[in-house]
Amino acid sequence: MAADSQRPEPAPSIADFAALCARARAGDATALGELLEASRGRVHAFVRLRLDAALRAREEDLDIVQSTFRLAVEGFPQFRGTSEAEFLGWLLSVARNKLREKERYWKRQRRDVGRVVRLGSISAQVLHSYAAIAGPAEQVAAVELGRRLEAAFDALTPEHREVITMARVLGLPHALVAAQLGRSEVAVRQLLVRALRALADRFGPVTGSEFDVMR
Repeated sequence: MAADSQRPEPAPSIADFAALCARARAGDATALGELLEASRGRVHAFVRLRLDAALRAREEDLDIVQSTFRLAVEGFPQFRGTSEAEFLGWLLSVARNKLREKERYWKRQRRDVGRVVRLGSISAQVLHSYAAIAGPAEQVAAVELGRRLEAAFDALTPEHREVITMARVLGLPHALVAAQLGRSEVAVRQLLVRALRALADRFGPVTGSEFDVMR
């Protein structure tokens, strides 16, 4: 299993993004809803992978996704980007801020320390996004392998989780990842290689047509 930061970045997946974005900016709520729905799988995967074990035990991943989308609807007039990649990067920042808010909340709280929630099942949309990290998988094995991938992510450093989710789950161009992380593109590529190697080390071996980490 080789970690490879040079794999081509994924092509945009939201059909007619420019037209939908223009309609949304003109106040068309349906168009904005279509943009968000088309991004749901990647945002959900991002949230699941960014939840550490402690936060995952206290917060529902779907609740965080829904809160992110509510904030995105409220904040869309401030979005100034023109591309799908910029839109996904903006959604990422909204989701990241919501996760940080939850982290701060639970650090302050001493009550309800025993509250534990069960992480929701892995949807087909989320598994599709995970394939951007680990490659395609047979449906029978996909959910189990998805759980293994999440467990491997828990063991990564925050910066490794960040660069993989941005570059692979959301498929952001390296230039945009670099801008968000405050690094050069070369530094981002090097960080991504190290992060993918660390993930491969923790994910363990797989065979056949199951997930082949960073093949």
